[in-house]
Amino acid sequence: MLHHRLRAAPRVSKTLAFTTLYATSAASTITIPAAAQAGDLAVLYDLARNNSGTPTLVTPSGWTTLSDLTGGTGAAVLSYKILVAGDPGGTVTGMDGTSADAKSLVVFRATPPLAGVTVLEPGEEYTAGNPTAQTLAAQSAYPYVVYGGCGGLSAPPTWASAWYSNTGSTGYQRYAFQIFNASGESRSVDCNDSGTGTFLQSCVLMVT
Repeated sequence: MLHHRLRAAPRVSKTLAFTTLYATSAASTITIPAAAQAGDLAVLYDLARNNSGTPTLVTPSGWTTLSDLTGGTGAAVLSYKILVAGDPGGTVTGMDGTSADAKSLVVFRATPPLAGVTVLEPGEEYTAGNPTAQTLAAQSAYPYVVYGGCGGLSAPPTWASAWYSNTGSTGYQRYAFQIFNASGESRSVDCNDSGTGTFLQSCVLMVT
């Protein structure tokens, strides 16, 4: 009689990478890069400013809210989506401020493809002064990305330190992120006072 030994399949390590695909917009809509793929992780940071009163908070249809804040004459929404067929090259509708809009969208890709996203360590603050640093703890599972966004009502804020590997800006907002595929480290996401009012939002997005 032949005996067959069942062997467990080796666990395939997953990695996460920035695709170098990104988009910005100064309107109520933003276009997802056409080279993105179904299964990619897209993160959208949306800052809206009014001449008076507070903008209406909007998370785009089909997206998941990570943080939404209002303060003074502004509003800021951080959200994400695992893209599906038809999303690449499509238009996303967010907030529409009477004074100005500033949207940024970045695309990440997991190998092998991701199955889901877990949100950890969310932080958010609106203040007329200097925001308090948001410390995101090191994680023991991988991969994950630390993401931060900041926005100002009267001027663009600046990061208080270079806690990130990539950063970008549009209008009165800044965004940045750091990917960890191994050896997680804590990150202190902090920005400087931008004047009239400042938003600071951050989180860890763990890919499974």
